Amino acid sequence: ELEKLRMELASSLADLSKSFRVATWQELSPFYVKVENMFDVIFLFMFLIVSTIVVISVINTVSMSIFERSREIATMRALGADRFQIVEVFSLEGAFLGIIGFLFGVILWGIVFFVMIIISPNWTPPQISRSIPLEIHFDLEYLIVSAGILILLSLISSIFPAYRIASYNIVKALGHV
Repeated sequence: ELEKLRMELASSLADLSKSFRVATWQELSPFYVKVENMFDVIFLFMFLIVSTIVVISVINTVSMSIFERSREIATMRALGADRFQIVEVFSLEGAFLGIIGFLFGVILWGIVFFVMIIISPNWTPPQISRSIPLEIHFDLEYLIVSAGILILLSLISSIFPAYRIASYNIVKALGHV
């Protein structure tokens, strides 16, 4: 889109004079592009760390839930529930944990947003001599994608512990204390 606008502006200015050169911000500021690329790598690394923590947390939570409810699961199996139904129940529980985590994150983001309004922090960017206000922008598309990834990670990470407990011997699981 930016390239299209640059070409349109260049063609309209070409009629006026040959001395105009149209350049984009990225062409005029290679430092900015490099800093933006650096932040992209940093945020990707942070995303991978947070995703790993989410997966491990959900596996731990669901595993503890399953371990504590092994007699209940064995009773369900004894009453005729197959392994797939057990996995389905705990996968939905994992997805529900993801939804709860997402809602908690939205509430936390709202709190941070209102705190930022109250304290209105400033910062001085590189190569600029004056302080500017720090702004947090709400990106709905990013929020939806993050929610989907979080819920999907929660669902997938709950499948392994659920499948493991669904494969236990019913008689041994009923005697588990």
